[in-house]
Amino acid sequence: MGTNAASDAAFSRVGTATITGNTITGDGVALGARGVLTRGLVENSIVAENDITGVGTGISMTIDKSQGPLAVQANRNRLFANNTGVGNATAAVVDANDNWWGCTAGPISGDPYCVPVLNTGS
Repeated sequence: MGTNAASDAAFSRVGTATITGNTITGDGVALGARGVLTRGLVENSIVAENDITGVGTGISMTIDKSQGPLAVQANRNRLFANNTGVGNATAAVVDANDNWWGCTAGPISGDPYCVPVLNTGS
């Protein structure tokens, strides 16, 4: 979910984007592919109960026209066989608790089968 404004003029935020109950499967090769992308003037995003596999980044937050989402809830998702489970290139607060990361030890266990969490935001 993102905005596609024609200029950088001040715009109102667009509220909450909810992405639930989807199966998103990549080819396992395109590392630049994203399962779910939230960017721009989206105020909040809820990404829940999705099955996201074989993409570069399972759930991604980015800046668009100098704006990014304010908060993201990414819970109860299955994030498996992705290069990165959750990537955040914004200042948004991301709640990524209660996801299945491909192993019981969680995303930062050192297990090569667990996908990492990447936060490049400020």
